[in-house]
Parts: sequence; structure tokens; C-alpha cells
Amino acid sequence: MAASDRPKSGDFPRLKLVGQILLAVLLLWYAASKGDRALFRLGLRTAEAVYGSVETRYEGKAVFLRNEHVVYAPLPGRVTLLVGEGRHVRTGDVIVELSETSQAARSLGQVEEINRRLAQTGTALAAERGRLLLLRQEVQRRLADARQVLSEALAKGETEAARDAESRRQAIERELAGIDQALADLDRMEEQERRELLSQREALLSLRPGDRTLVRSPSAGMISFAIDGLEDEFIPGANPATLFAKKAGREQRLADGARVERGDPLFRVVETARVEVAIRVKGTALAPGTRVILDFRSIPERSFSGRLVESTTVDGEFYGRVELDAFDFSLIHRREADVILTTERREGIVVPRSAIVEERGKKGVYILAGDTPVFREVRVLGANERQAVVDGVVGVPVGARVVVNPSRLRTR
Repeated sequence: MAASDRPKSGDFPRLKLVGQILLAVLLLWYAASKGDRALFRLGLRTAEAVYGSVETRYEGKAVFLRNEHVVYAPLPGRVTLLVGEGRHVRTGDVIVELSETSQAARSLGQVEEINRRLAQTGTALAAERGRLLLLRQEVQRRLADARQVLSEALAKGETEAARDAESRRQAIERELAGIDQALADLDRMEEQERRELLSQREALLSLRPGDRTLVRSPSAGMISFAIDGLEDEFIPGANPATLFAKKAGREQRLADGARVERGDPLFRVVETARVEVAIRVKGTALAPGTRVILDFRSIPERSFSGRLVESTTVDGEFYGRVELDAFDFSLIHRREADVILTTERREGIVVPRSAIVEERGKKGVYILAGDTPVFREVRVLGANERQAVVDGVVGVPVGARVVVNPSRLRTR
């Protein structure tokens, strides 16, 4: 009886076939339940959100634009320079003394001694200044290395390494700022010494009226004794597209003790309240108001930030005027330079620019939570043609899968 209840050998293939049919039915049911999502995701493309920075660089030519006032000799005489090149002066400060030759022969011994000390002003501080400048070069080298490490970490998406590199970069920048402050303090000490000597000299020379003429600054600014004839040409507000064909004349530089005639140029006063740079680069024109960073090959020790105030395109080249945020002594001696223009660097979560959408008046991106796209509101901190740096209002974590063709979601 027991033997008759056992399946016959012919039943096993049938049972196997029934099992396969049941498995196929289960798979079809599961696929059907997921089919809508699978078909929906079929047209979506994603990219990984990374921590990094966005910037755009252009190379070209630059022309420095300044308001300058040239002062000319009111009468012939021998020159005594009373301030140093690049010194800040106020309106009415005495810059140059013109003396008759006979007066030089009658000068008091005390005046000659003060003249000698004026010529040597700053010598005592030269060693310390040299030490600080060498230290500054070393710190700048370390800063360049730190920036390189940060750039590599950002490129690899190594968040922790990028944060550590950013901390090192900030510490080195603070060290560099301390050195710059020390150099500025030395300049102030030197200027104070010069003012005291000039005060003494003024008191002595006041005893001999008529033998000398004091030439004063007509405005506040930086003093330069070099004249090239373009002081009235390269000025803020000039049309940038017409400046690059102008050529500077032969530079004349006033020397202490030189003999001048009436009408000869003595010095120029460079206003520091406003300085602009005309640029000519190849590339897409930038909109006025764009924040930029300028690096000049002839001034390798620092960068200059500013705002684009005018832009135009002529024959495929982009011309613009950038108003710099601050003046610097290194700018008074140059008319032209090679320039690298960088749109202001922004750091944060980097996503493809195509991922940015606007939903119900809010900008954001879609990220995938499993198989489901979820809208996350963001603030766009900066962007170029390909990428954008965002700050997640709700949160876009590093590594999130961001939908780069969000228009597909509207055809769902």
C-alpha cells in the first residue's frame, strides 16, 4: 500500500515544470510591480555631488587706469626730493624744494646734515625689511603648496583631506598677513623719521626766505617721480577697446640734485581712492557686476580682486574694465601687463549646472533616494558654463546621486 503512494518516476519532470512556471509567474508579478519605476528611471541620468570649487580662467592683456596729476616746475632751480617714491601724501604736503645754485653754496651745515640723513632714511631698517621679505617669499611658497594640495584633494573628492588642507591654507594666509603688517609697520616708522627730519629742516630753511621754492602736492595720493606722457590717457572710465593701441613715451625720472627749467615735469600724484584695469581676453564675455580675481605676471606676489563695471566684444575679443577693491603700491609703476582673469572662486557642494531647476519659485536639485527622485531646495553660490556650487537649504550630501536631466521628470 505504501509503495503505491510514492510518485512515479514520470511525475518528476512534470513537478519540475510546474515549479518553473510558478517561479516565472512570481518574477513577472514582481517585474510588473516595479515596471513603472524601471521605465521611469530608464531615461534619467545622474552624477555624484562632490565637494570642490568652481572658477573660470581667461588669459590676456591688461592696462592700468589711474587718476594722476602731473606737477611742473614753477621756476628753474636745483631739486631736493623731500619724500620717497611711493609715499602717501596729503593735499598741501611739501614734495620738492627748488633752490638757486647760490643758495646751495650758502646752506647751513645743519641743513646739509639733515639732507644727508634724509637720503639715508630707511637704511637702518633695511636689514629687518630684507629678512621679512625673504620670510614672505618662503611663506608664499608654502601657501602655493597648500593650495595645490587643496586643489588635488578637491579634484579627488576627498572631503576630510580637503578640509585639512583648507585649514592649513588659512593658517598660512594668517601668517602671511602678519608679515605684511610687520612690513607696513616698518614703513610707518620710516615715514615718521622722515617727517621729523623734514620738520627740523623746515625750521632751519624758514630763516632764509626767497632762496628756495617749496612745491606741494595738489591732492592726496601716492607720489611717483616717473613720467611717461600717458598720465591723461589711461584714466578710469576710458573706453577699454581703444586703449591697447596707445603706447607710452620714454619715461623721465626726476633725480635728487637734478637741475630743472621752468615747466619741466617734477612728479605725479596717483590717487588711490579708485583704480581700474582695462582687460582684453579671448573667451565668452562676462556680464557687468561679475566678481573677478586678476593675477598679473609682472606682480607675482599677490592677486587682486575686483568687479567688472563694463564689458564689450569686438572682433571676437572681449574687452572690459575692472574696478579693483583696493590700491597697492605695486600698481603705480606699470601701464601694461599680462593678466589671468579668474571668476571669483566658490567652494562647496559641486553639481552639474544642468541639474539646477526651479520648482514652485524655489531653485533646487533632484537627488535619488533609492529609486525615488526627491527635490532638495538649494542656494546657488556660484557657477560657470558646466558646474554650479550650491548650499543645500535642506541638504545635498557629498556622494548624493543628482539628476542631471531633470526635464525627464516632467514627462513622467
